[in-house]
Amino acid sequence: MVNIANDHETSPVTTTERREQGPRRHVGTEPAWENAFPVTGRTATATRYLLAGIRIALGWVFLWAFLDKLFGLGRSTPAANA
Repeated sequence: MVNIANDHETSPVTTTERREQGPRRHVGTEPAWENAFPVTGRTATATRYLLAGIRIALGWVFLWAFLDKLFGLGRSTPAANA
């Protein structure tokens, strides 16, 4: 089979062979963000801890609002409106 884009002949490849080769990546087609900020080592660990802390804090905000509404604790919602 002739590959017109690269102007050379290639052998036909079955789908099982294609899976073994992995996805095709052409040179220069990587997204710009992949190499913009390489994150490794301590920076990656610190980022994970920071995001986990933010997720827990956000979860607490919504849990507290739910509990305050449910039980009428009087912090943000008066007991009469709960």
